[in-house]
Amino acid sequence: MPTHASVNRPRCPGLPVAVGPLLALALLTALAAGAPARRPVSPYAFNVTLALHQESVKWLQPCGPNVQTSHQERPPEIAPADRYEAMADRISDALQELTNWRELPGRKKDTVWNSHERKIKFKFLQPFVRNESSWERRLSIYWASLKLVRMFHDNHSDSATLVPGEADALQSVNFATKELLCSVQEYREAPKRRKKQIDAEHMERIINFSIKDAGEIEIDIWYIMCRLECFLNNMRQHLQQLQANGGRRYRKFNMMRCASCPYCGQRNKQCKLAKKKKKNQQKQQQHQQHQQQQQQQHNQPQRQRNRPASNQPKPTKQQPSRQPKQGRKGTRTPNSHARNNHG
Repeated sequence: MPTHASVNRPRCPGLPVAVGPLLALALLTALAAGAPARRPVSPYAFNVTLALHQESVKWLQPCGPNVQTSHQERPPEIAPADRYEAMADRISDALQELTNWRELPGRKKDTVWNSHERKIKFKFLQPFVRNESSWERRLSIYWASLKLVRMFHDNHSDSATLVPGEADALQSVNFATKELLCSVQEYREAPKRRKKQIDAEHMERIINFSIKDAGEIEIDIWYIMCRLECFLNNMRQHLQQLQANGGRRYRKFNMMRCASCPYCGQRNKQCKLAKKKKKNQQKQQQHQQHQQQQQQQHNQPQRQRNRPASNQPKPTKQQPSRQPKQGRKGTRTPNSHARNNHG
């Protein structure tokens, strides 16, 4: 018999009992979907999520927060030649800052960091492509990557040692890259631009920043600067062709070209050679295993012949082979009765 408390307990009208668990499950699913990708555990205290949230406004609004804030605004009508020239000037400034960083005294000129594993690790640093909608996205990834390295160094300058003046050189490169981002952004409509932008959460999943040894921070810097230089050189060549041809068709060139730190792509010969070398090593290992198995099979009958006579198995009688069935070609016997009837 139900108690008085159970009879008078208030219930929400129209809602089933299982609504509570379903709402909780939906909430957990939404939180899991929006959670950033799991990074390798780093022994250094550095909040990547907080750092990207603090700096995201600089790559999302590189021209400033008060420029083109309305969704109805359109970029000013500027001749294509002037547009390309403005971006080319910003690229030249960024390349000059890259040269200044490269020529710092004490920097390593020749490195052995360009391994296949690191090409895969830094594959998020993508090459330049002709599609203008991708320029801002890819440049913002370069800017955010270099900014994270710079902030990590500020927090762990005792462990992450750079050559004198390198931290300032990195800041100058990032500033020039932000100016180029502004130049790219101010010629695109705000609604179209915002659809292609990368927020802080997405940027964290793309970069997947983690440093296990602060002494290896120079490897991250080298890869970012090397790939950025290739990106800017290919972008400048593309803009020069557009300027020369008035925005019309131009001669195609290999935008995956990056000799010092090549990209891993289908058209990249060095990556293909690395993959081919790995396949050859696997084939060689399989061939060696096959030879070992054959050698073991060859040695096994010899061991059996060397056994004492009492231990040798009795020879089995060889069964006669099956005769071909009657009626097959070449097996029919001559029909003497039919031959005699035909005379």
